Amino acid sequence: MRMVNGQAEGTDPLQTATKVIDQCKQEVGTDAPSLALVFTSMLDADLESVLSRIAQAFPDTPLLGCTTDGEFSNVRGVSEDSLVLSLLCSSRMEIAVGIGDALSTDTRGAVRRAARQARHKLKGEPKLCLALPDGLHSFTNPVAECLGEEFGPNVPVLGGTAGDDFRIEQTFQFVNGEIYTDAVGLLLFGEGVRFGYGLASGWTPVGPTHTVTQSTGSGVTRVDGQDIFSLYKDYLGVQHLDIGEISPFSIALYDETSQSYYFRAPAHVDDQNEILFFAGKVPEQTQFKMTAFGRDAIAQAAQQAAQQALSNYPGSQPDAILSFSCASRKQILGTRIAEEQHHLGGVFGPETPFAGFYTYGEIAPLVQNSLPFFHNGSVITICLGEEEA
Repeated sequence: MRMVNGQAEGTDPLQTATKVIDQCKQEVGTDAPSLALVFTSMLDADLESVLSRIAQAFPDTPLLGCTTDGEFSNVRGVSEDSLVLSLLCSSRMEIAVGIGDALSTDTRGAVRRAARQARHKLKGEPKLCLALPDGLHSFTNPVAECLGEEFGPNVPVLGGTAGDDFRIEQTFQFVNGEIYTDAVGLLLFGEGVRFGYGLASGWTPVGPTHTVTQSTGSGVTRVDGQDIFSLYKDYLGVQHLDIGEISPFSIALYDETSQSYYFRAPAHVDDQNEILFFAGKVPEQTQFKMTAFGRDAIAQAAQQAAQQALSNYPGSQPDAILSFSCASRKQILGTRIAEEQHHLGGVFGPETPFAGFYTYGEIAPLVQNSLPFFHNGSVITICLGEEEA
């Protein structure tokens, strides 16, 4: 298998698309692409024309993608208001894409429709699922749970939610040259694929264990029988909760089944009703701890995820790397954001191509052979390669 990447930014979206197409064509040569991945934060571009130009350049190639909060690849690292085009070329790997719309009003149905479309194109059962759902309707809707119901614990579901450059207005999903919103795009890998994945964060649980005693969806009002505002004020030593100041201070929620934990970041403060909303569901009776973090630990998490992925990969060296990193990580790392891509090159070597984007939430199992969870603040790394003939 080969991965070929093109990446460019510019004021003219069609010229930008032409640049990445030319970059890819120069590298791909006579190989026929099996898949095109498109990640872009060019929110004001005529995306229909951009996708049309890519489809004309690589006809009959399945395409999956979405808008983002920034994208990256081995071509030029992190960029914004740009376009990344990744082509996967494989003679033995089964690849299929599907789309399901109305995600916010019919989450289970959207996942089922996308899975049915993609499954129909595979000869056998899927081995791996890549999910790119809308990022504005994944906080309160059970996207990860529905994906788990659809594929079970033996088909890892990995991915990241689409972004809109932090405008928090509307995200778009791309499948086979068509543009959707409020949808979930799926990529299924069938026979011929081998893979490994890793998940890390950089936030560390600290202090005593608390219990959520009153919540609705992503909104929490009481913990340990007391209001959650008091807990955060005591922990941070403040008199008032400002979302800009508290958003980096996630809570670590413990999963009873695996004894592992995942993170929820504060997303909105409702002072009038004393409700703290998080970027994802927080079920009642869930146990959690407050967290500590630092830029060094968050940057190092990218290396940890890459090392986990490589250790879980059933081969000596993968052919391609996909990575999905939370937009909150980009905000906190600031000028150090390039360290994430530096770690990818350090773990896999400079010759291994990689591509990915910054998300509004990540999807991955907490442990191997388990159902997927919706994550905040995490980075997911996926190694891809072909099974030997």
